[in-house]
Amino acid sequence: MTWSTIQSHHIVEQFWRNAGVRCPDDNGPLKLKLRTLQGGDYELHAECPVCGKSKEFRRGDDPQRRLFRRWTADEIRSLDRATRELRSSPCPVCSAQVQRYPMSCLSILRCIRCGNSDQWLQLDSRIEGAGVADAPLVQPRTLARARFSVVESR
Repeated sequence: MTWSTIQSHHIVEQFWRNAGVRCPDDNGPLKLKLRTLQGGDYELHAECPVCGKSKEFRRGDDPQRRLFRRWTADEIRSLDRATRELRSSPCPVCSAQVQRYPMSCLSILRCIRCGNSDQWLQLDSRIEGAGVADAPLVQPRTLARARFSVVESR
């Protein structure tokens, strides 16, 4: 058994608002486990120990997904300042907490709920500023016993 679409949307919304979610059928506290997936998506597993219902949710199940959009450059600058001071800040798109992930030479801002990241703006600016002469040389390389080739940049 599983929850209805309306109940599922309520669970997802409750999770991102306050992380304390109760079963819509019996008001029991739900066991929740959030996993970030490669490629930017997430998987939220919700299970009710009282009635036994459970369900997996992903970004495509989010009731607010039609409102998701990329951050603007101004929003990224504002988030950058806020997360330098507080380490997290509410996302201007979906209100979930934006996290700062420090890397060796830079840091990455990321919202797990709507999938935004400041990396998208960095990538866009690199693409817009690059010309044909800036493109790397690419040589295809065939793998043994493979039906596809891997492209490497040199």
